[in-house]
Amino acid sequence: MLLNEKLDKMIGNSYLYQGRRHKILRTRTNGDTVEIATDRDWLAFPKENAHKALSEFLPAAEERAVTISALAGNGKMEKIAATVFDNIDKLKSDPAYIDQARAINDSIKTMVEVAKLELEIVKMRAKME
Repeated sequence: MLLNEKLDKMIGNSYLYQGRRHKILRTRTNGDTVEIATDRDWLAFPKENAHKALSEFLPAAEERAVTISALAGNGKMEKIAATVFDNIDKLKSDPAYIDQARAINDSIKTMVEVAKLELEIVKMRAKME
């Protein structure tokens, strides 16, 4: 397949390249350089290495909606929100409550980080399927 045909077929599709998902927006050959514009980056390759570089773009399935188990369901988000608002109210009425509020805030931050990690794991598993 000719280089320009291959580039044209890539436009609008998603690929994994160097461990990151890229959706190809535009491509062009500019003299001795092949340029690829993605939703994440602007990539340029020497034309003589273009076929090798393009072979590193692996087709990626479309992303699917996922549910995060750590905070989803059972009213956990509502409980966390209620706790945060209760702490704000307590801080307004009792400045001595600051240390306890900080401890609760740290716990909530940890829960959010765990949820982010779970989301990344789910995304990686979906990409491997």
